[in-house]
Amino acid sequence: MKNPIRSLIVFGLVATLAVTAHAAEIYTASGRINRVDRERGEVNVTHGPIAELGWPGMTMTFPVADKTATRSLKAGEAVRFWLEKRDAHYVIIKIEPVNTAK
Repeated sequence: MKNPIRSLIVFGLVATLAVTAHAAEIYTASGRINRVDRERGEVNVTHGPIAELGWPGMTMTFPVADKTATRSLKAGEAVRFWLEKRDAHYVIIKIEPVNTAK
């Protein structure tokens, strides 16, 4: 090895790029819950536009990564949620009620 420091730097850059390429992108949205299916761990929500995904506001059903998070959710409740793409689907990885009282 002619230059061990250079080799370490190159290895570090390659490792950083590999981790960055596989880092999950997370998207934030807000909306109102229409229906909660606790058994299936899904939430049907009407959400506003999600600019990062190029989505207009619409009504969709999303699986929730942690089914126990659906226990406290109620139809009609305003929520903020975080989506992550897993395989070909978007999954809610976090969801919380939005305090509408001012």
